[in-house]
Amino acid sequence: MIFLRPASLYLSLLAGVILLLYLLRTRTGRREVATLFLWKGLPSGRTAPARRLRLLVDPLLILQLLALLFIVLSLAEPTLQTGSASRIAILIDGSASMRTIADGEHSRYELAVKRAIALLDEGRAGRAAVISLSDHPRILVDPEGPRDEAAEALASSRPGWYADASPSDLSRMIAAIGGEGEFDRAVLFS
Repeated sequence: MIFLRPASLYLSLLAGVILLLYLLRTRTGRREVATLFLWKGLPSGRTAPARRLRLLVDPLLILQLLALLFIVLSLAEPTLQTGSASRIAILIDGSASMRTIADGEHSRYELAVKRAIALLDEGRAGRAAVISLSDHPRILVDPEGPRDEAAEALASSRPGWYADASPSDLSRMIAAIGGEGEFDRAVLFS
């Protein structure tokens, strides 16, 4: 099992704060009473170790620590690693809006291509398909094809001059490369 956000495990240090606040809380102290005959039937401090232990192990403290544990673990996003590499479908918006200059130098499409190449180079994806979504959607990288050609195909692709592809076109493209069940995840760069 791995954690997608291991830095959030540092929040478990808040357990120390909870314990500190628990230890610093006010306890029952000396009280003035009108008569002492009411206290005669109660066990003395030396004969009640179970009561002292019960005071040390407070159920509310345990609940607070368990709640913190569950919150920290959910923020850390634990996942199970499988033996096989993941299969990923990368969808790049190829509409005319991707021709706009995003950072003063590169178009949005060029930035999307760089991010897609970086995602492919991470090495976590075993098989990858890349689809350009424009007025005429096309498969840039076939999941069965060689991975070496993926960066070249992405770098040589260009956005179209027309609107986005329809959802039915996307469904047709996904079906052509194996269907929705073929991929573990899909990433859209737009």
